Amino acid sequence: MKWILFAFIAAFFAVSCSDTSNNPQGNRVVLSSAMTKSNVSSMVHKSSDAFQSAEYADSLLITDFKMLISRVKFHGGNTTSNDTTFDDSKSLNFVTGAFVVRSDSNNSGVVFADASLKEGTYNKIKIEMHRLSPSDLVNYLTKPYFSDFTTSDRHTIAVRGKYYQNGEAHDFTYLSNVVMNFTFNLNPPVAIDDTGDYRYEFAFDPKLMFTESNGSIFVPSMLDNRSKIEKNIKASFKLKKK
Repeated sequence: MKWILFAFIAAFFAVSCSDTSNNPQGNRVVLSSAMTKSNVSSMVHKSSDAFQSAEYADSLLITDFKMLISRVKFHGGNTTSNDTTFDDSKSLNFVTGAFVVRSDSNNSGVVFADASLKEGTYNKIKIEMHRLSPSDLVNYLTKPYFSDFTTSDRHTIAVRGKYYQNGEAHDFTYLSNVVMNFTFNLNPPVAIDDTGDYRYEFAFDPKLMFTESNGSIFVPSMLDNRSKIEKNIKASFKLKKK
């Protein structure tokens, strides 16, 4: 009987050690947010006495940006780094859950993912946006950073600031419930070892989001501009190694 009890205890600790060793041991991978600039000026030149039309602004000042994401994945394998596809069967979940990516007018951001990663070579990172389900809302109502995402509209992006038009400043809040994934190539691929420190910056460029192809700046609060702005969202984010 004592032998059986000993065997059971030994097996328990063997399973526990095995589970622990499956986790990466000593490296650190950090993802932080950033905003490339807070001021955006129109590239369209007009005379000093000309009035800007209602749908366009002379300039923008972005004071706060937030995005809700659900998952970050690292892609491994020997596929070429310029391949834009992302094979989930060759990927590894880095972090999962609901995370707020945030930056402000000081161009300062916050760390939104900080964990270790299994050793290996990775050539892509995927960041997946998130929209809370109606049943999930109650779990985040008491968390201040999630306040933009817990309304009945279940937004995924919130951008606040001012737009300037014909010498007057106007406050705006741009809210969207678009959902998309961002896949970034790591070129060259990065080899994650057991003890290294790896840092990446997920940067939002408001100029790319709120500017038309001719350089005119959209008034964010104009409903007629919404579809044009949302077409720019994907191109408005870059990932770089720090």
